[in-house]
Amino acid sequence: MKLALSYVNHVEDYYRSRLDPNERDEVAAGFREHYEMIAQTCEESDDILWRLERHVLGNAAQQSPMELNALVVLMYFFGECEIFKVPPTGWVPEAEMGVTT
Repeated sequence: MKLALSYVNHVEDYYRSRLDPNERDEVAAGFREHYEMIAQTCEESDDILWRLERHVLGNAAQQSPMELNALVVLMYFFGECEIFKVPPTGWVPEAEMGVTT
């Protein structure tokens, strides 16, 4: 994911250059809807991310460069807070509570 984050600015540039000003919001809404559907039956964050990646790539097995591209797009929308639930007030990540996995 860290590798993908370094390319997120390319996704921003892509959407900034689009003629349809609603395209980004429509894609974000689609990701949000798919995320909410997955989150109802899946609690593991790694599994949710994997399923979202499959959503971007489709059912066909992809090579490593395509998987990176999918992660770049997902990291862009995660960074924009468009496709995941906002944590409840007072929520603290497990790592900050001293819990390790």
